[in-house]
Amino acid sequence: MHLHKTSVYFVVVFFLAMAGTLLCIPSAIAGNRAVDVYLQTQETAWSVVLKLAHPGSYTIASTAPREILLNVDNTVPGALFLKHLEKWEHLLEVMPGKGSGLRLLMKFPNPVREVRSAWVSEEKLLSLRFFLKGKKGGRETRAVSGPCTLEDLRFGIRKKFVRSVMDLTSRPLWRFSFTGTDGVHIGLKGVKSGLGTRKVVPGKGIREVSVQTRPGELGIALQFKTRQNGFRLYWLETGSRLVLDSSRVLDKTFGENILLPSWFGKPEKPSPERAAGVLPGKSILQEAMPETSPVI
Repeated sequence: MHLHKTSVYFVVVFFLAMAGTLLCIPSAIAGNRAVDVYLQTQETAWSVVLKLAHPGSYTIASTAPREILLNVDNTVPGALFLKHLEKWEHLLEVMPGKGSGLRLLMKFPNPVREVRSAWVSEEKLLSLRFFLKGKKGGRETRAVSGPCTLEDLRFGIRKKFVRSVMDLTSRPLWRFSFTGTDGVHIGLKGVKSGLGTRKVVPGKGIREVSVQTRPGELGIALQFKTRQNGFRLYWLETGSRLVLDSSRVLDKTFGENILLPSWFGKPEKPSPERAAGVLPGKSILQEAMPETSPVI
């Protein structure tokens, strides 16, 4: 009987030790894997496409006017992802961080004025598009240098997408998170709520909205009545209004396609001819929203 108890004791200790070892390895606890990455640069628009093993939640944050940090939750980079990332080592960089999320820092030549993101679930692709200010686009908008206040928050329906408008007194750094279900979170750095006792009433297409003051930022949580797959976050040309457009269906009539190279997502090494130019492969929807539409 004593030997039996001793054997059980050592078995339990062994499994506890193995569990501790696995917890120290990010790839052992991550539930997703970044298979590949592709970057297409133009003067006023960049496209970044990530192929993932499974769709999931992600966060896009403006860390500076010319920098965007992407965090894909519970994801580790695969070998092919890291190999192809070397093509753009000065533009895309994997950043260290706590937890098992993939943190990808993107550096742009000009300030980012608009960000679009969409899941192409059937192909397991996360499509991102960044629109940049032109070289003659006027003075660069700096981050908040003083107090910033949210003065109003309103919603409406425009064609086939839901619009949320945030009226601010200046242009702070922002953080957009897609939860992977039917909700999104927007964080506004250094912003205070000026809504007072006014109750924020959800508009059409939105089931619930909440505004909470968090350490260092103001958080806005939106719960949609149906799952949204495409998002467009941008500042209006004048003033300090931040607009979020969200769409359930990615309407191909609203945007253009991007051609992925034939080697994308494949372990084979691209030939010199393929490396020299982009070869047509499959196409994915990049733009889910129209370029211009009336603001509510």
